[in-house]
Amino acid sequence: MRRVQSHASAFALIAVLGALPAVADTVATPTFTPSPPKNFERELRVTIACSTKDAVIRYTTNGYDPTSSATQYKGQITLTQSTTIKARAFKKGSSDSSVATAVYKLLVATPKFSISPGSSFDDPVTLKIECATSGAKIRYTTNGYDPNNSSTEYKGPITLSDTVTIKARGFKDGMAESVVAVAKYTENNPEVAAVTLSPDPAKVYDGAVIVKLECKTPKAVIRYT
Repeated sequence: MRRVQSHASAFALIAVLGALPAVADTVATPTFTPSPPKNFERELRVTIACSTKDAVIRYTTNGYDPTSSATQYKGQITLTQSTTIKARAFKKGSSDSSVATAVYKLLVATPKFSISPGSSFDDPVTLKIECATSGAKIRYTTNGYDPNNSSTEYKGPITLSDTVTIKARGFKDGMAESVVAVAKYTENNPEVAAVTLSPDPAKVYDGAVIVKLECKTPKAVIRYT
């Protein structure tokens, strides 16, 4: 009798389980190429893929998670500004995928120097730094370190009078900081001509004489003891 009851219970359990709805498969989470996060200059082409066959990918660029009415992905997306893409895949009879998020940031244009890097000079020169990104702030250093948000802000021409290496970088809210621009400028230091004395110091003179010291190197400063 107990065996009969046991078998009956098993059949009843199978019948109940058979009456339950089947658990739907979950659509694979979409993937991005190039892999995020990524910074880019000028333009970037992004592709989205889903490994679940026949799944439909939908995406947004407004910060909201995609729904079944969001824009359908149909091909490569071209970005020309900083963008956050959210994608989700859908398939009838399957559970919606998880939301995939990709952050792509446009780089601030690399600063340009008005004097070609590597140049040398005899007299002090005036250097200008420019950035093609409207509204960007340029910051620079002369101590060998890369510029950061607290470095000296460029506000006008810089006078160079000594050998120096300048590093400059552009910054703007909502964009990735620029590539660091580096320029070394060298002050020419020609060999200073020997000082000549007159009258001839090798001779012996009676009484006081007026001694004249001369140097043929322009702008040289003569010091004596």
